[in-house]
Amino acid sequence: MPEHHWTVPARDGGQAIAPACLLKVNGSNISDWNDYFLFGSLAFRRLMKYNRKTNETFGLNIEGRVRTIKQLLSGDIIALIERNDLTKSNGMIVRISRLVSN
Repeated sequence: MPEHHWTVPARDGGQAIAPACLLKVNGSNISDWNDYFLFGSLAFRRLMKYNRKTNETFGLNIEGRVRTIKQLLSGDIIALIERNDLTKSNGMIVRISRLVSN
């Protein structure tokens, strides 16, 4: 059995958030992210922050289908992201080195 799962209230009884990747953050330049888990939500098309102690999940202001995230030795986070418009050629690598509100 999983330790935790996410569902979103919907008319049909719930929808998974479709997590794509998971990273436990330690030693980040963004102190608000240390000791949290970050993961990409394909369904919500954004980077999410999860607090294991409180079971709270927050959507962050990094939008797009986050496919994978890694932490660099410098403490920065990099993310491989597909843009929200899936009908266009897309994809980018984003370096996150400071908090962008939230």
